[in-house]
Amino acid sequence: MSEQPTVYRLIFDEPNKPFINHLNLPHNDRIIFSGAYGLGKSSFILDFFSDETQQANFGKKRYNPIYLKPVNYSVAANEDIFKYIKFDILVELIITHKVPLDNEEIIDEMLASTFIANNAADILAPLLVMIPFLGKDYYDIYKEFKTLHTQFLQFKAEQKTDQSHADEFLDSVFRQEGSIYESNIYTELIKRMLVKLKELTDPEIENILIIDDLDRIDPHHIFRLFNVFASHFDERVEKGNKFGFDKVMFVCDINNIEHIFRHIYGAGTDFNGYLDKFFSRHIHFFDNRKAVEAIIEDVVNGFVFDEPNSEELARNMFQRGGLGETLKYILRELVAHGRINLRALFRFSKEKVPLPVRSVPNLGRSDIYNIHVPIVLLVEALLRIFGDHHDLSQTLLSCRVEKASMGSWLDRNEFLGMMGVVLGYRTHKFMVDSKYHFIDSEAGVDFEGRLAYTRKPDGFYSAEFKLNQRYSGPQQHTFYFLSQVVQLLKEIGYLR
Repeated sequence: MSEQPTVYRLIFDEPNKPFINHLNLPHNDRIIFSGAYGLGKSSFILDFFSDETQQANFGKKRYNPIYLKPVNYSVAANEDIFKYIKFDILVELIITHKVPLDNEEIIDEMLASTFIANNAADILAPLLVMIPFLGKDYYDIYKEFKTLHTQFLQFKAEQKTDQSHADEFLDSVFRQEGSIYESNIYTELIKRMLVKLKELTDPEIENILIIDDLDRIDPHHIFRLFNVFASHFDERVEKGNKFGFDKVMFVCDINNIEHIFRHIYGAGTDFNGYLDKFFSRHIHFFDNRKAVEAIIEDVVNGFVFDEPNSEELARNMFQRGGLGETLKYILRELVAHGRINLRALFRFSKEKVPLPVRSVPNLGRSDIYNIHVPIVLLVEALLRIFGDHHDLSQTLLSCRVEKASMGSWLDRNEFLGMMGVVLGYRTHKFMVDSKYHFIDSEAGVDFEGRLAYTRKPDGFYSAEFKLNQRYSGPQQHTFYFLSQVVQLLKEIGYLR
């Protein structure tokens, strides 16, 4: 296992044992590995199937992973995604796993048919022209196929084949030519190379095909790709997985897949009946909530002020007070609902993130600074992560949280009271003990409260509030309120 800071290792360590248990289930040769985007699924999988982690988990290497990332495919409407799959598998076998193309058995397999021997150009050219579409290193791949070409030349020379056929082969590697036999030919080549991979490593090692980010490709290609493999899951036709893989694993957010499926085929279509052929036992759900909590804690504790001798003030507000807990709650919910991913938070982990101490203009008084109004500091912190107040506002508007996804709700009274300091400023005018009133007819929101002020040197404004009868569900609009705070800070000129 590669050396990583503790906060990063949690992403890999917490979900490790449940996934080992899932892999160990008998007859579990088709797997759906599900988790929300941005929670570290791909990083976990890469770490899990590394030789070092396999040694730690199993005492030996147990799997030869073959990775496909269909999100990289630039597939035009008239091109077959299956060609790209086969090409990528071949590249993984040749470049990553070093399975030699000049192996005599493989060459014999490829040359066993008279048609193949006489039509090498038609066979290999369609694969080679895919190189620029997939972003692969052309020269490395071409060298391997050049070796294969040398073997063809030797075979043809022994058979006294016309040299012009070899010349035609070289010319055609740069052309996209179709052949009705290409699928069978490439499939057999992949099967032979997978067998050879086991011979080069250990016959007991399983070859696993990992198809990542499945829900991030063109929606119609998702189900084309599923169906490609479904045709080989019918044991009446052929036992085992396509190409002879011991295991096939689809990596996605199954909730996204279901949403896309129902959008394309209709809300009443039987999604579960469609899906159950793609996994052998049950869907494996990736759970790294402890890692998310640790990373968020690390990020929130890293906020400081860009003023001298302000460390204690920052600790009081972000690490000891309600502001820090509120910010953690918001980040947890944004991660859980896919509005922000861990990659964005990693940038701030183990870093000190300075926030400016500055006045908040046009609130009715000239001596109001952001350190006096916790909700303004919360917005400042979120802006460091999102970078733009428009993106932040749109993200908050899109996040209608009906129940907590990762932990208990924060004290909504305290949170809404924090926002009331800004939302109700027109009526309380920052006069302590003044009442304020906030109405939003569009959201059906109506609440009022009283402004308070802490009696400490680092004191800040807070607010008591009560809900009026017309407001029916504080969970639904918690993030809506915060988006209104962002909008108001923009209107008064604090955010530009």
